[in-house]
Amino acid sequence: MGSGGQSKTTRETKTVVVTMAKDGNVSAAIDLRLYGAAGIIMPAAWTTADLGIQVCATIDGTYAPLLDKESGYGTDVSIDGAAAGKAYALRWDAFAFPFVKLWSHDGAGANVAQAAARTFTVCLKS
Repeated sequence: MGSGGQSKTTRETKTVVVTMAKDGNVSAAIDLRLYGAAGIIMPAAWTTADLGIQVCATIDGTYAPLLDKESGYGTDVSIDGAAAGKAYALRWDAFAFPFVKLWSHDGAGANVAQAAARTFTVCLKS
């Protein structure tokens, strides 16, 4: 109980670290099944690119870019011009899918290879 006799609600949190390989453009999978919100802390160095989201129903299945409903599903959900060392919230619509990967790409949706391995910190909250 809280100090005023009310029940105290807590939410589960977990921090995971995922890597995008050197010359790669997608991270390892992130399991969202138990969570409803997340934040991404960008690596200290980043080859200039947008940060998109790829989604899948299974951890080892084929991932597809998450498209934006507000644009009539014509563009992918991404952080345009994602910057090294910054933090961003993972959009709510990603949580409709159990597994996501972070994706390095340009404005046209073409993959952008990272010049070195990139490590992201992902803070998950239920």
